Amino acid sequence: MELRDIRRAWSSLQSDGFAATARKAARKLKYGGGGGSYAAFIEKYEPTAKELDLQRETQFANEVKISFLCPAYNTKQEFAEELVGSVLG
Repeated sequence: MELRDIRRAWSSLQSDGFAATARKAARKLKYGGGGGSYAAFIEKYEPTAKELDLQRETQFANEVKISFLCPAYNTKQEFAEELVGSVLG
């Protein structure tokens, strides 16, 4: 544990109280504290080449459909066409 962690815990105790600080600590212990490097995160969670190939080859019985909302009031036609093209293409 580093000094900055102790300071954060003390600050949390003062502002949020013991129960909230205990919940935060338990959550960090259960799910991880975050402080790792981005490279370590990528190494742990980035799919391998084999996994990517498997994802590309997988066919689902029902194709997934998505919807998205985008504000379009007073949007120039060229921007709207580019938006739709980026989603469809």
